This record gives sequence, structure tokens and C-alpha cells, in this order.
Amino acid sequence: NVPGMSKNVGKEIFQKVINLLSKNYIVEYDTLNAADFGVPQTRKRLVLHGIRKDVYTLLKQELNNDFSLLPEQSHCDPKKNTNKQYENWRTVGETIMELPPLVAGEAYNGNDIHNHVCRNLSQTNIERLNFAHNTNGSRTSLPEEYRLPCHNGVTTFSDTYGVMHLDKPAPTLTSGCTTISKGRFGHPTQNRGISLREAAKLQTFPDNFEFIGTLSSISLQIGNAVPPLLAQASAEKIYHYMTLIDNIMNKNINTTAS
Repeated sequence: NVPGMSKNVGKEIFQKVINLLSKNYIVEYDTLNAADFGVPQTRKRLVLHGIRKDVYTLLKQELNNDFSLLPEQSHCDPKKNTNKQYENWRTVGETIMELPPLVAGEAYNGNDIHNHVCRNLSQTNIERLNFAHNTNGSRTSLPEEYRLPCHNGVTTFSDTYGVMHLDKPAPTLTSGCTTISKGRFGHPTQNRGISLREAAKLQTFPDNFEFIGTLSSISLQIGNAVPPLLAQASAEKIYHYMTLIDNIMNKNINTTAS
């Protein structure tokens, strides 16, 4: 879930849940960055894993040590990856640039690529994106005549009407991930917002996964989803300990029988 659940609004409720779980479970939680697990997106999410105390005791005896319940990262910010212990974060450029180019409002007609369609834009918004491509990628670089009155004197939400960077992960995709007024969701080289398929690829949905619905409803489906690669890292950690405890139990049964 969103990291604020454990720190901001709702933290008292969250702590009550932890206290209740801790009566019977060993609980471990942390804010994980999806980019650290191969997702080309700096999306931070609160992940919680728990294991029943009697099962934890058996595993601890088998492993002869304490152990982490949460998945270990596989990727790292290249600026911090000095010893090359991890793979570098995946970038927008290596993730979506193989897709056919589109203009604003266009849909790809081939049968080999699903949901490659983007929103239409006014000429003014196309020109805004053009300025963003030629400057720092943010709305703060727009000339006065292209700035919205509501943005005057406002320093927050500077990513709106911005474009993604080719050599970095995408920002957090939201339910408005195909709308340039809702975040840095402009295509890195083309004067349009990202397509549904590009958003899906940045979330690490498989290319053969086809979404059904309107453009807005599919944007909601994609933006609200847990990135599949992050979910996979979590599931693999759980599966590892489930397999290990099964082996321990089978070994104990065989020992008793003999």
C-alpha cells in the first residue's frame, strides 16, 4: 500500500493492526522502491510480510540464524551501484522506445501490440510538451503565455505537463498516468502523453496482457496496480519459505516414522 499508511494519516490504525498480528506472527514491513526490483519506475510502496511464530521458530532452527521476511532488491540506482552488486535501475528508454511512434489521439492498428493508444491533446498542450522536450522536461520552464493561471506562484506539482526522462525510471504512475495534466506523463521524445501500453510496460505487465475498457478505466487499472515484478519478488520470498517449511516437516515425519 502507499507508504503514508505507516507514517501519516492512519498510522495509529496501522500500528493497532501490527500489534494484533504480532500476538501470533512475526511481522516485518518496510517501504520498498519498485525500481529496486526491476520495475522501470520509482514507485514506493509499503510491503508487509508475516509468518506464524511456531513456523518462524522451525525455520530459524533450520537456518541457524535470523532471516529477513521481505524480498531482497535486485536493482539499484546507478549512482549508488559503485561495486556493481546489483543491476542498474531499468529506464524509460529501454522499456518503451521499441514501440511504434504515435501522434496525440492516435491508436496503433496492428494485432501484435495491445492497447497502444494515447489521449488526444489540444494544440496548446502539444506546444507545451514541445517546450518541455527542449528544456528541462518540466512545466516550470514554460514561457509565460503557456502557463496556467492556477500555477502562478505555485512550486508544488511541478511535474504536471512534464515529460519523462529516457535515462531514468518513470515517476510513480497514477490512475491519471495517460493525462499530462496529472503528472510527468509526457512521452520522452514525442509530443503526446504516454499510451496505455507504454504505461503497462512501465508497470511491468506482460506485453500479451490485454486490458478491456475505456481509456480512462484502463488508465485506472494500470495506475492502481501493484507492479507485477514487485508482486513477484514478494511472492517468491513467501514461496521460498513455504517450500522450506514443507521440507522440514517432511523430514521430521520421516525421522519419526523411522
